[in-house]
Amino acid sequence: MKCKIYYPKNTCYLLTILFLATAFLLSTGCEKKKDPKSSDQKTEKPVSLNELMQLSEELITMTDQKRWNEASEKLKTMHTKWNQFYSQGQKLGITSDQASAFGQDLNQVTHLIINKSMEEMKKNIALEYEKAQIKLEMQKNMSSSSQKGQQQESGQSGTQGGGGGSMGGTQGNSSGGSNGGSASSQTEGGSSNSAQAITIELPEEVLRKYEAALHPSSNDLQISDSIIQLSKHIPHFLSLYEEGIASSVLRLKYYVRDIKISGLQNDWARSEEDLKKLKEIWSLVQSSIMKDKEEVMLQFAQSIVDIEEMIKEKDAQLLSLKSDIALDNIEKMTD
Repeated sequence: MKCKIYYPKNTCYLLTILFLATAFLLSTGCEKKKDPKSSDQKTEKPVSLNELMQLSEELITMTDQKRWNEASEKLKTMHTKWNQFYSQGQKLGITSDQASAFGQDLNQVTHLIINKSMEEMKKNIALEYEKAQIKLEMQKNMSSSSQKGQQQESGQSGTQGGGGGSMGGTQGNSSGGSNGGSASSQTEGGSSNSAQAITIELPEEVLRKYEAALHPSSNDLQISDSIIQLSKHIPHFLSLYEEGIASSVLRLKYYVRDIKISGLQNDWARSEEDLKKLKEIWSLVQSSIMKDKEEVMLQFAQSIVDIEEMIKEKDAQLLSLKSDIALDNIEKMTD
């Protein structure tokens, strides 16, 4: 006896639907999502980013030269350029954490430099006031000396006029008085101008001028450090728009500068960590630089050796010098 198997009437229909669903899932699972940032062509770098890069370099130079007023003005511009760049950078992947970190560093730098600028302004006002008092005292002394001299000349002139007769005496006195008054006015005016023309440099000014260069204060080092930390964000921003070694070269700059400032602050553990990262980045980019600028590559490689030696010896002065040479070599890489 043969057994017959009966299938439901809609079995074929269900199998068809199942097959189509499976095919759809497989096709969507294998399909690659398009990533706008993975395209070969990078988005054109905005002008505001170029300006941020330039402002960052200018601020570092100004603080090294203690040009606090100019630096405070540049910071106002930097806040504006950051505001312009943020909306564009956000489209290409700048996260809120990265933006917040840059904003916090920028605010810290701004507070430090504005406070420093106001502090220097107060000191300069006090010095100018002291110099004005000295000049005023000089004017009084010169005027007093001038009047005494005129009185002596007037007495001698009157004696000579009396010996020559009443008419002559009268004319002599009149003429002498007139000339004496004129001479007195001219002499006092000359004394005043002479006092104003004198350039006064107070001992405090001389001390400040050379002390800042020879022995930077902890506050000055803190300001320099904060600006260097601000500059570390720029390479990441640049990497969103440009491929190649441009952002890596900026990172080299950052680590050399950070090694220098940490050495001046006697933070040798930080200098050693920066040196490791400097070597890592250099190992990645030196082959690209070697193609066109082998001499510069060799010079910078030697600079790294020198920097490492100064860190081992904990010699902040020579480390600062060697770091400056390394920074000059980095500039040559991008010429």
